[in-house]
Amino acid sequence: MERVSEPRLIQSYDGAVEAIQAEIDSSQAGDWIRLSVWILEPGETSEAVLAGLQAAADRGAQVEVSVDGTNASLVQRLWERTVTLLPRVRKIAAAVENFTCVERTKPDHSKYAIFRRKEGPTVAIWGGINMGDRFRPWRDFVVRLEGPLAEEVATKIQGEGEPFVYPPKPDTLTLVASIPSEDQFEILPAFEALMQDPEVTRLRFAMAYIDRTGIEKVLRLALDRGVRVEFMLPKLANVYQDSNLMALEALLPDENFHAVACPHMLHAKVTLAYGADGLRTIFFGSANLKRYSLLYLGELNAFVNHPALMKTLEDAVNALYEESEPITEAPRYWRLKAVVEERLG
Repeated sequence: MERVSEPRLIQSYDGAVEAIQAEIDSSQAGDWIRLSVWILEPGETSEAVLAGLQAAADRGAQVEVSVDGTNASLVQRLWERTVTLLPRVRKIAAAVENFTCVERTKPDHSKYAIFRRKEGPTVAIWGGINMGDRFRPWRDFVVRLEGPLAEEVATKIQGEGEPFVYPPKPDTLTLVASIPSEDQFEILPAFEALMQDPEVTRLRFAMAYIDRTGIEKVLRLALDRGVRVEFMLPKLANVYQDSNLMALEALLPDENFHAVACPHMLHAKVTLAYGADGLRTIFFGSANLKRYSLLYLGELNAFVNHPALMKTLEDAVNALYEESEPITEAPRYWRLKAVVEERLG
């Protein structure tokens, strides 16, 4: 009988890398591994993962490392003054049998590691975490799935999963993906459906980045019908700080909007949706409330209705809220820089 473990929330970068490394190290001939990230940066953790993937390929596993190779990620690297290990991945792929470098030509912001076993259940580790030592102190989440739910992730990212339909399925995960190569964009319709759900009366966000597209196409749908929106964002974001603040300036006058600043670099993308009877669903994954995430980028999210995972994810978000400070006054920012950030990010 196939062993199936419960979904598990991982709340740290190091925990996510350890989980990925454990799956890599146990991979054998005939297994299929796909690691997909937006940014693959230098560092001890990245080097360890690449070395592990090369060893898995030497054992006969089929390994794919997929990294965004478009101008979208190039602009972000230039903005952050960082570099990519994509050339290293190309070099490994040229030298190692069973190792493939996938340099994506359609912008894809989703982050996941899939392990399909020749013998044993599929495992998926998926969420919002990129790879590079710089990300170690950031507040972010990934989920480890095993068995049929993990296989659903593997199928979904290949463009072969079930189309998104709202409301989400009870007691499980309902996957939502935007896949530019398949001309499939489900993220914005999912946000729209959640914002307009008449049973939702309160929303609590933990979100790295937001811009005016996120306001007009998503948040206004809830605010205009009187839903209380609680919004946590980083006090000082690694990028897009001014566009975050410009969005806050537009939102703070609304009496239904309440913002807090997380003292850490918050990179999570989580929406808790409450109704009269408590937490109804959680929308979680890689998508920000920004123009590119909503309209152009590849993203992988899910509505989480698995009871145990809902509880741990809710507790994790609420713990960050307890550390955060209310934002009550319009912030100062450089408007020209904010507009440029909106256009480039």
